[in-house]
Amino acid sequence: MSAFKNSFHHNLCPGRAAAALFCALLCWGCAAQEETVTNAPAVADTQESETPAPAASDAENLDPETLEPDIARIAYFTAYYASTDEPRQSPYPILPDLQSGEEFCSPYIICSEDIFCVKDEDAFGYTDADGRWIARPQYDFAYPFSEGMGCVKKDGYYGFINADGEEVIPFRYLDAAPFSDGLAYFCTQDGYGFMNREGVPVFYLDCDSVSSFHDGLAYFSVNGKYGYIDQSGNVALEPVYDDAGHFENGLATVRLGEKTGVIDKAGNLIIPAEYLYIFETGLEFIGQKSNGECDYYTSDGEKITYAQYSQMYGERPETSPDPDISLPDDYSYQEIDSVDLLCTNHITPRRELYWQLAEGNPATVQDMDGTTYQEQAFHMREEDNYYKIFKLFSVDGMGAPVLYCYECPLYSDTSSKSAFYCIQNGRLTKLLSGYNCGVPAGGSRVALQWNRENEKMMIGIWGTAGGIGGFSSYGDIYGFQENIPEMHMSFWSVYQARSSYSEEYLAEHVEQMFSPDGTPFTQDSIWEAETVTEYELNGEKVSPKEYWQAMDAYQQILIL
Repeated sequence: MSAFKNSFHHNLCPGRAAAALFCALLCWGCAAQEETVTNAPAVADTQESETPAPAASDAENLDPETLEPDIARIAYFTAYYASTDEPRQSPYPILPDLQSGEEFCSPYIICSEDIFCVKDEDAFGYTDADGRWIARPQYDFAYPFSEGMGCVKKDGYYGFINADGEEVIPFRYLDAAPFSDGLAYFCTQDGYGFMNREGVPVFYLDCDSVSSFHDGLAYFSVNGKYGYIDQSGNVALEPVYDDAGHFENGLATVRLGEKTGVIDKAGNLIIPAEYLYIFETGLEFIGQKSNGECDYYTSDGEKITYAQYSQMYGERPETSPDPDISLPDDYSYQEIDSVDLLCTNHITPRRELYWQLAEGNPATVQDMDGTTYQEQAFHMREEDNYYKIFKLFSVDGMGAPVLYCYECPLYSDTSSKSAFYCIQNGRLTKLLSGYNCGVPAGGSRVALQWNRENEKMMIGIWGTAGGIGGFSSYGDIYGFQENIPEMHMSFWSVYQARSSYSEEYLAEHVEQMFSPDGTPFTQDSIWEAETVTEYELNGEKVSPKEYWQAMDAYQQILIL
């Protein structure tokens, strides 16, 4: 084991956010000492009844007044079903459809392993496939069931319950995650690592972040570099990657610099790291180049033509037919990849301020301009958000990794929040933040930016705004010198109807206004135009050619 491995594995035996000129941007919401809890929070007992629960197919005939007291009476709008490697159940279970007399209304419910994770206004709970309560809403947070157990939080501590609502692993963890591949992440005052199904620690960790296990491996990061560990806590692949994804069928996408490739479990590049992004389409991969062209590969790394790819994709047998599920007209169905739900990214207490932020705890934050305030930046696990990314990345000019945060609520996949943070002088500093409202209003999102001219990793924010009158895009790109941010470029462009401008503005700026194909207007031609475009760099109006030449120097990096 290398020197790094010895330190890593502890065996237990020893801008410009400009709004469009033509519309108002209408955004709507996505919204100490270890303490062993000797008197663990009680879990609601499941009440037994001699009368069998009504079948879901008979739900519409139910009279809410005659229902058993242990039957959940919930009105919901969307049913999410976690997809796993196990064969689908058909038909999928659905909760009784009650048009009146419900106990509470929830924006969504999640079904995993035939158990529904539900949330009322204040707390989380579970029901079984027949609608009987396993545990009435009582938890501060609850993950969907995984490998027969629910990971829940109550009174500040995490623990695990089984499908009968019984506590099987005590509420004593500062942080925990669902079981995946037989192991679950945990954190106590003594350290953090992975435990087995009996709650016994298998190994502890010493790293900046770690993911849950999938396909036998979990990725971890140290100083902004990513590697993989096996289920014994040994380093399987050294941290040499700039970003890493989960393994699936023995393969994982990784990033080296600004380019991505695909590796096997031995670290061999099955698909070379020469693509901006690689899409997995089931049995094949598509590698997208910077010029927009694509290459196609089989899962064995064999390069194929587009015609071969199309033929293979078209001849693929249908493996996931639409489930036999009947939901009321007012409700909708959506399948969720269980990896997105359960294989979360854990920022470890080694990065204490980042860990507090990822836990959703209020933190003292300062902006780059020095403004200091108290902020609960991300609601995180305490709210209705399930899809989240928290990753640490190396950025040129920064002495420590920056934290990238992204969250998107399941019930509103068109809205999201994103931000970059760093730690300066022992204080949490927000570098950039974005809020995307979806179409038509638009919004913004932060992203890593690769500077092609000096080959440096930077950060930036990109945004769009739209409406009846036209469309606008804007953003800022920042670099760092000895941890001090400096603006490299601010950009803005707009395409909108000529009628949106006053005659005075058109007469004064006609030389900086262009047709959609880039032709400059004149004092005569501007009055005949239906639409016009404008471009700015660093607050100065420029031509389309100047604008796109400057933009081509930067490449947005997608997070794996």
